[in-house]
Amino acid sequence: MTFPEFFNGLYKYNLDEVNRDVFFSAMIRNFISKDKEAGCRLLAFQSTTLTRYVQEENARPIDVKYIKYLSINHDKQRFINWISKFMEDTDSSDYIETWLIENGMVVKDVAKSCNNLLEGIFYEIAYPDEFEEPIELPPEDKSSDDSKTWWSDHDNALVADFNADYDEVIQMCIGDRYAQEYLTGRLPKKINTLYNSKWKEKSAEFENILLKADVLTTLGTLQELCDTLSPGKNTKAGRSVRMIRTELRNRYVKLHPDGYTGIYPYEAAIDDWNETEEHFEFEL
Repeated sequence: MTFPEFFNGLYKYNLDEVNRDVFFSAMIRNFISKDKEAGCRLLAFQSTTLTRYVQEENARPIDVKYIKYLSINHDKQRFINWISKFMEDTDSSDYIETWLIENGMVVKDVAKSCNNLLEGIFYEIAYPDEFEEPIELPPEDKSSDDSKTWWSDHDNALVADFNADYDEVIQMCIGDRYAQEYLTGRLPKKINTLYNSKWKEKSAEFENILLKADVLTTLGTLQELCDTLSPGKNTKAGRSVRMIRTELRNRYVKLHPDGYTGIYPYEAAIDDWNETEEHFEFEL
């Protein structure tokens, strides 16, 4: 969804019939912290410019530097409160919830979902390099099944259960629609639900320590991806999104030895196999 589409999705419930530029200014003002309003260049623009940003057809793109300012200075609770008040005043909560669901959002709280959607829209504009092409899987090779000689019957059953739960999730993360899946809320919801309801405890049941390490690394990397993609999350500098997704691809392959065992070493088949080995230096 684009910003003009988001704006107009809400603007049509504007019962006070204020002009687009006034509604735009209110939305932007309440998206950022109150003490950051004075430094927001968008709020100083003329009404005609603001209107062009949100017209329904041929809207003018907002400069990336202004979007970055909004993303960096976002006040989540302030915007949620503003959306909640807007829906209360216009009796539009049910309509907006339907609109969100029709656009693929997972909705528990309508105001929070509106915030998450706009937060994601601005983040994608501000940091386009985080939204990139799919990570390549190696070709499958089912000519041999060595997994049963590596792991016990107990671990074979457990990893089959893990893969049944997470294959689709990891394929989403390394696929070309991972950003859209994240921004709609479906991906983080599935990751958090699977972990908290099942694998937080069940991951400790693996007998093979190397297999357990691969499973725990996969779970940690999934959370790392969610933290890195979350616009409002304060995380330390670390791996790029591509490196995180490459790590997930590598763990996926290692947890499917019946499908990929025959093509070791993977670095000979895939150029980016060792990308996750990059090291970072941090100033303390």
